[in-house]
Amino acid sequence: MARDGVENADNSNDRARQLEEKLLEIKGQLAHAVAQNEKLSYTLRESRDHIASLRDEVEKLTQPPSGYGVIVGKNDDSTVDILSSGRKMRVTVHPEIDLENLERGAEVVLNESFNVVKVRVPESIGEVVHLKEVLE
Repeated sequence: MARDGVENADNSNDRARQLEEKLLEIKGQLAHAVAQNEKLSYTLRESRDHIASLRDEVEKLTQPPSGYGVIVGKNDDSTVDILSSGRKMRVTVHPEIDLENLERGAEVVLNESFNVVKVRVPESIGEVVHLKEVLE
């Protein structure tokens, strides 16, 4: 009977050692899984940021082209007269643009509906003409 008690104690010690080894193995697997999860999370965040930047770029590239015009006059109804591609048109101005600061001759950017969406700095180039006579 004493021998049975010693064998049971040895079996218990072996079983405890096996369980401890299994626990260490599982902890190692868990640490590996956590590290892999963090790596995948980082990759996912990077991919989302990249997709968002690509989406913004595609949106910009699919915008219709903007035309240009030159202001030739302001009207009382908060519109302006412009010349664009040889055509004189009365168009509206974007609400964020201060109509008071628009001057005759200012170059403006037009959207696809021919509304003024931006005022550009005038370029210092153009055609050179010779004045022959000043009429009074």
